[in-house]
Amino acid sequence: MKALRKIYNGFTLMEKILVTALFMFITLAVVFDVLRRKLFGISLPWIEELSRYALVYCTMICASMGISIDGHTRMDAVTDLLHGKVAKIVRILSNLIPAVGCFYLCYWAYIHVIKMMMVGTMTTGLKIPLWTCYLIMPLGMAGMAIRSLVLVIQDICKFNVPDAPKASEMDEIPTIQAEQEG
Repeated sequence: MKALRKIYNGFTLMEKILVTALFMFITLAVVFDVLRRKLFGISLPWIEELSRYALVYCTMICASMGISIDGHTRMDAVTDLLHGKVAKIVRILSNLIPAVGCFYLCYWAYIHVIKMMMVGTMTTGLKIPLWTCYLIMPLGMAGMAIRSLVLVIQDICKFNVPDAPKASEMDEIPTIQAEQEG
């Protein structure tokens, strides 16, 4: 389990570094292109196109990272009303359903990339195969699916561990100090 955690954390660190580098590239490239256009009246169309594809890569990588920090929208109102094993089962399902959906989308995105490879379409400004730009879709969906499955596995491992009291229940729990005063 420790080896898997190290791999997972290493993968997360790699994603953070990649997103940071891509975002810095996008920022510098766009500023450079704007300055070049304003000062010299010349724009490089491939910079805008490359920045657009880099932004799509950043978006898909960040969507994958968002799952590990519980950053995606979810109906927590249902799980907040439930307690015990029922709440844990609902939480497992709320992570399992997106995992299955992301694997499904990963499959179809992969099929689309294969079709793009067979057609051989090139980007307009960069003159690189268009499938390389679309490759992030199956990779990002696979990343989201795997991260969702990791959450499912974590929830299953914690299934028999008693829950910590929720913040709303903290007021109802008498403390030792309050009992001594009374």
